[in-house]
Amino acid sequence: MTALLADVAGEVGRRLLAIRHAPTSDLGPSWYDTAQVLRFRLREPRLLPDDLAYAGLVSLLEAQQPDGGWGPPEMSRGYRTVPTLAAATMLCALGTAQPPEPMRTRAATATRAALTYLAADPHALAPAALPDLIAVEFTVPALLESLVRALAPDDAALPGVRVALSLHRDGLRALHRHRAAAASGARLPAAAHYSLEVLDGLPAAFAARPLADGSLACSPAATAAAAAWSGRPSPAAAGYLTAEGRRLGGAWPTVAPVTVFEAAHLAGVADRAGLTLPAAVSAGLGPWLAAQLGEAGCGAGPALAPDSDDTAIVLVALQALGRPADVRLLAPYEHPTHFATFPGERSVSSSTNAHVLEALCGARDAGSRDAFIRRGIAVAGTYLLDVQHPDGHWDDKWHASPYYATASAVAALRRLPDPRSRAAVARAADWVRGTRRSDGAWGRWRGTREETAYAWQISGAAAGARLPETPGGAALWHAKELYEPRRITGTLALIATAGGHR
Repeated sequence: MTALLADVAGEVGRRLLAIRHAPTSDLGPSWYDTAQVLRFRLREPRLLPDDLAYAGLVSLLEAQQPDGGWGPPEMSRGYRTVPTLAAATMLCALGTAQPPEPMRTRAATATRAALTYLAADPHALAPAALPDLIAVEFTVPALLESLVRALAPDDAALPGVRVALSLHRDGLRALHRHRAAAASGARLPAAAHYSLEVLDGLPAAFAARPLADGSLACSPAATAAAAAWSGRPSPAAAGYLTAEGRRLGGAWPTVAPVTVFEAAHLAGVADRAGLTLPAAVSAGLGPWLAAQLGEAGCGAGPALAPDSDDTAIVLVALQALGRPADVRLLAPYEHPTHFATFPGERSVSSSTNAHVLEALCGARDAGSRDAFIRRGIAVAGTYLLDVQHPDGHWDDKWHASPYYATASAVAALRRLPDPRSRAAVARAADWVRGTRRSDGAWGRWRGTREETAYAWQISGAAAGARLPETPGGAALWHAKELYEPRRITGTLALIATAGGHR
């Protein structure tokens, strides 16, 4: 390892240890969650201090784009639907609260611009036009239904919003069944707590157990909803919302804290780059990561349900740190043709199967001959090979960019010696070389440092090559809307700049 890479390894090690002790994650703002927190605060003022609620409203208004929507204009309209609907619904509720001037006039202008944006093309809000975001089948019809109820009969936007809602008739029926089941006492799957705000009240069987960080499923929106509906917001929930809102200066992330995900993902990135981390990292990080693994694995954060993706990422990180754990934790997620991320998911994830394959290959390479490991390698590997696009790339439900999915698949398939895997990796490299932008970078909508780093990992760019001077961060990761895990993307760029990849 060169002196430059040794310096990078030291810096990555410091970052990893800092994450271990960080009180929360470093994610950018989510305008969906910000709007939902502010909307529930209208119902329950004790959720937030007055100054923070005001700062949140200012942040939300300042984030509106000139065309009336939220989210960068270069994004496809489908990605802008969720934050724009949430913001419009919140602003309509604010209008009935009659805020003082000059905020009343400013909010009214923003509301009209948002409604005009949404009503201009209702078919752009149709289910088929929406990306595979978390709970999108519920968040969009729930927001559209609220918006229809909030608009006056003579509002110019009402016909367009009604058309959009009619396109979600199946999703609306499913939402109403979901709400009825929750109201009747049916137990919700743990993963459904993350989007609890789509309900219209606390589930009958819901037990609000204060968690260490005060959140419900690490979700500001769900936490605000549950706290507002409870009639007596817990100090822990209000403290969580206040701390996260102040950290972003009057905005809320889509999920936090997810330090388990941040640390484990970075440890895996460092290992794939061939970095030798300081011994103190294994000693300080390894026991903590191992402690996150329960009988069903772990989630991205302390209040999130376990899933196979985060479990696999943690297993890969522990292997890299020299503290391997039992990969049979992944067995409950195995299906005949793939590994599911969690029970009842709508669509299969290629990156989940790639991370599972990496974890299983790590156990195999350490000498395990367990039948589950051999079978799981075949299942996950075959799935990845079968879903590769003819041009060489992969797509994924957890990221907007094909470069992330492709980098994940390539890193895993490189650990398989068969000719079909080698050919798939070669096709991916050819695809990357053919999709470079005119500015020398890579990216779905524009060149980004994160996507360029993935492209270099896939194509095996020469060590020491310079990362193109592309614009700063971008929200590309899927949750209820797009977000950026800045600790991960920043470290990817750091490693790529030093040429740290195999």
